[in-house]
Amino acid sequence: MIQKAADHLRTGGKLLFTAPRVKTEWKDVLTGEQSVSLGAERYKTVLSEAGLSLLAEFEDEGGNYYFDAVKE
Repeated sequence: MIQKAADHLRTGGKLLFTAPRVKTEWKDVLTGEQSVSLGAERYKTVLSEAGLSLLAEFEDEGGNYYFDAVKE
């Protein structure tokens, strides 16, 4: 999915997404579907492979973890 998003970004375009910082799996309470987090280290690799540079990682007051990247 990250590669697909990167393919649609222009140079300098940004991608912001949330995912747990740790590698984990859970059942989504809204959809009932299985969800997966690759974990921060793997997301960094996937972003780089997609031609994106990670600008920042941060957590909001609700505990949501964010990855902020830009297309090179």
